[in-house]
Amino acid sequence: MAYKLVISPLVEFPVRFSVKDGAKDRTFAFKMRCQRTDVEAFRRSMQESSETLGDLLRGFLASPALGLQMVEWVGEPLLADEAGNPAPAGAEAFAHLLTLDGMLQHVFAAVADANSAKGKLGN
Repeated sequence: MAYKLVISPLVEFPVRFSVKDGAKDRTFAFKMRCQRTDVEAFRRSMQESSETLGDLLRGFLASPALGLQMVEWVGEPLLADEAGNPAPAGAEAFAHLLTLDGMLQHVFAAVADANSAKGKLGN
C-alpha cells in the first residue's frame, strides 16, 4: 500500500535577522514560501560535491523544484528604492538580500528548519 503525507506540500515561514546600522543592531524579517523538500538529501549530496558552499546553496535555493519565493516583508523593509520608497517583496528584493554576508546560509537554515519536524515540550 502507498502512503502520502496529509499536510500541504507548501511551507511558509519567516526569516528574521539583524544587521548593524552604525553602532546599533536593527532587526528585519520577511516571509518565504517553498515546496516541501528533503533537505537531508541535499545535505548528503553536498558532501560529494566539489562546488563551493556558496555555489551549492545558491543552486539549492534557486532550484525550480524548491520554488522558493519571498512573499512579504514583516515590519519595516530593509530595502528602499532611490526615492526612499519601500521595495516590494519579491525575486528582485530577495536577490539583493542574498548579497548581505551570511544571508545565504541564514535563508538555507530557515528553509531546513521549516521543512523539519519539531518536538514539542510536554510530550
